[in-house]
Parts: sequence; structure tokens; C-alpha cells
Amino acid sequence: MNGPQKGPKPMLMTKMTRISFLLGFMALLNMAAMAQNIIKGKVLGPNNQPVANATVGIDKTSRASKTNEKGEFSIAANKGETLLISSVGFITKQVKVGDQSTISVKLAQDEST
Repeated sequence: MNGPQKGPKPMLMTKMTRISFLLGFMALLNMAAMAQNIIKGKVLGPNNQPVANATVGIDKTSRASKTNEKGEFSIAANKGETLLISSVGFITKQVKVGDQSTISVKLAQDEST
């Protein structure tokens, strides 16, 4: 009778297991780094009145949101991305996303319109 078939050497399996674990861990870290934060905020005009229906978008993406009647918005954004806030009659404002979870933006009147 022949003995049991020999498989890969245990040392090789250990290396393969470690490499698989490392690759999986790196993938999880990458996904966590790319996780988007929900940014909530308020858009106000020059006299601190809420700006309804302003567009809050992420520069160089198709992600955008609109403010409600209270000037409030919510949008998913990554740290380092730039919010573009615009509304008819106001000058567009850019705000860089950092670690904050809330943003208050004051738009200036566009005198050319």
C-alpha cells in the first residue's frame, strides 16, 4: 500500500496564507481610506438668510445636492475634495473638505446679474 499523498510543504502553505492575509488586509485599508464622509451644512446669503435651491457639488465629479428651504444640505464627500456651492444671483464659492462633518457657507451677491 502506498501511504497518503504528500501535499505542498507546510512552509509553503504558511507563506501563501500570510500573503493572502496581507493582501486582504491591504484591500480593507484601501476601502477605509476611500470611505466617504457625509458632510452636512448650511448655505447663507449676505444678510445671513438661508439660500434655498443652491447647488452643492463635488468638483470634477457628478455628485451634487440641493439646499432645502432652510439652506441646509447633505452630501457624501472625501477629505481633500472641493465643494462648489452656487446659486443664481450669487458668486460661486469653493470649499475644500477636511476633517469637518459640518460646513457653513456664506455666499456673496453677484452684482453683475
